[in-house]
Parts: sequence; structure tokens; C-alpha cells
Amino acid sequence: MTVRLLDPNSDADLAAGLELWRAIGAHDLPDDPPPGLTEVTWWMQDTPRQRVEAWVVPAANGLAGLVRLVLPDAENAHMSWAELQVRPSARRRGIGRELYAHALDRLAADGRRTLNVSAPDTAAARAFADAVGLALTQHKSRYVYRFDRVDAAARDAIAASAAAPSGDYSLVRWVGPCPDEHLDAFVRVEAGMLDSPIIDAVDYVPTAPDPAQLRDQAVRDAKLGITEYVLCARADATGEFAGTTRVYVLGGGRAEQDDTTVLPAYRGHRLGLRMKAEMLRWLAAAEPGLVQVETWNDLTNEPMIRVNEALGCTFAEDWPTWTRTVP
Repeated sequence: MTVRLLDPNSDADLAAGLELWRAIGAHDLPDDPPPGLTEVTWWMQDTPRQRVEAWVVPAANGLAGLVRLVLPDAENAHMSWAELQVRPSARRRGIGRELYAHALDRLAADGRRTLNVSAPDTAAARAFADAVGLALTQHKSRYVYRFDRVDAAARDAIAASAAAPSGDYSLVRWVGPCPDEHLDAFVRVEAGMLDSPIIDAVDYVPTAPDPAQLRDQAVRDAKLGITEYVLCARADATGEFAGTTRVYVLGGGRAEQDDTTVLPAYRGHRLGLRMKAEMLRWLAAAEPGLVQVETWNDLTNEPMIRVNEALGCTFAEDWPTWTRTVP
């Protein structure tokens, strides 16, 4: 069985990756809008803090399967994240095992000690994890906000209700790279993500944001056609950013919720709900073609799950993380 590296700069390879992703999505996540080429290109590119390798098994009809390895640098150069995908019509033929074995070889050659694999929680995924020696370490849930299920009046009411307990805070927003006058405050508030739930067995060290890397990533995303929307809550008394939320609009009606955090000193004022509610109102006006925003939460992060449910997000599925030491 041939396994080769997908070339993220090849139009043909990216088109084949898109076709595979769409075939898998239509089978496994049929309620989602199909991904577009911009989104696939984005997922296959390196970022300022990590390399990406996508290894594929070619087939007569395109690609039979793919394993995407995310290889962080600096504090997390010892570990990796992975997603393993096999075309529905090509499953149960050993393709997943071949890609998994290849991933372990690549990580060993790169000096990595930990592999973390995520996938939708199905009986087949659990059986595969057991068969290859992966241990369940973390549960995340994917929630989906569909604009056709929550009307504008409901969005306005949720935002107004959330704003009532936080009258001493104003909202600051921008699109794309952070403006110079907000960069220092934005870096400080982004550091609030350092206390996000993480399981020790996943072997990941949360890393403090770096101003240059934040800016470089935003510039890179814009060049790829990704629109980044950022909204921050500012404490009027001090001028400090108390919280932030960020969404990437990927095209094709799809968007990805990224970081949402409120600094500990400012919690208890419904700022998380207010920021996310205002973000959705902003997106509804600025991106009329947007169909869906997906957001992810660790199952232990009950406060943010309650926020998402209050907004009108609906549960889509669980995505466990399975982990093993690289031999």
C-alpha cells in the first residue's frame, strides 16, 4: 500500500483532499455544510507555532485515506495531534491501520513521544482505538450554531439579557490582524486560555501567546482567504481587556469558533455570553451567507457549555481524544 505526503502547494493534491473530506463529511456528518477549498487549504498549512504533515493513500478514484499530523514546536515539540480519515467506501481494508502505523513511524523519526488522535465517537472508532493500543484520555463535544434556527429577534434578546449585568464593560472589535493600539491588551487577555481544561495524559503544555506570532498567524489566515472576527470586553474603569472571543469564517457557509475566555478577576458578569451573543449578531449582519458556526468544549467545562446552550447552539456529537506513547 502506497503512503505519500500530500503537497499543500499543489492544486491537484488540495482538490483531492477536498473531495475526500467532502465524501467523509457527507457520510459521517451529513448535517454540516460541505467544506470548501479555502478551508482545506487552511488546515493543511503550517502556522507560526506548528508544522502540518498530511499523509495519504492514493486510490483510483482520488484518495482512499489521510492522516493529518499537527506537530507543535517549542514547549510541545514532544507531542502531536492527529486526525485519521478513511473514505467510507474504502473502510475495513486496512487503510486506517496503514496510515496509523505510518504516523507512528513519522513521529518517532521526528523525536515525538505522544500521539493524540481525535474522531467522532462511534463504535467503529472505539474498536479501532482498542485494536491499535490507543487509550481514551479526553472528551470534547462539538456544538453547532445554525443561523436558520435562531432568528434575529432571539439573538437581540439574548445579547440584551447578557449585557444587563455588565454595564461597566464596553466592547471592542476588529476584523483580521489585531490593530497596534490593542495588541498588548489582546495578548494579555488571550493568556486567559492557559487555564482551559486539559488532561495530563494528553501530554500538552498550554503556551502563552506571543504578539508576533498572533500577528503573523492573522496575516497568514487573511492571505488564505480566512476572515478572522475578534471581539473583546473592556473594563471601562481600567481600560483592561477582561475577555475575548474569536471566530474564523472559512467560506462555504462555515465558520469555526476559536478562543473564548474571560480573565478570572472579571468572571461572574456574564461576559462570556455577552461576547459570544454579540459576535453572532455581528456575523449575521456581516456574513449573510454564513450557515453554521461550530464550537468545541471539554465535557468538564460546564460554564461554557451552558453559554453555548443559552445562545441556541445544539449538540452535534462527542469527539474523544485517544492517546498513546510513540514506541
